[in-house]
Amino acid sequence: MKTLKTYQQGDVILKQIKENPTKREQKEFKMEHPTDKIILALGEGTGHHHRFEAEKLEPSVDVVGYGNGWSERPNQVKVNGGNATLYHEEHNPLELPPGLYQVSIVRELDHLSGNIRGVVD
Repeated sequence: MKTLKTYQQGDVILKQIKENPTKREQKEFKMEHPTDKIILALGEGTGHHHRFEAEKLEPSVDVVGYGNGWSERPNQVKVNGGNATLYHEEHNPLELPPGLYQVSIVRELDHLSGNIRGVVD
């Protein structure tokens, strides 16, 4: 999987990747109503989420998330038809061009315990 460009908003990293020609069985996260959102990461402490909001997208733009059936959040997101903006209350909006993105969370190493943990935003 070749990374084309990387974007970051707080603890969320989005790596633009080439389309995978072999489609696996994946759960789809779609925004079918004007109030729908696709949430990439939950704000455990604040309740603020990294999200795409259907009501703020241009009519020609569509965002679809893809996940592995057991997760409640997508691990890939596809932007179609124009730029889409990722929102979070504590960060500047992040505009993404059309493409397929791998979603991950920043991790940190606790040097004292030797454990790796996800960064909490």
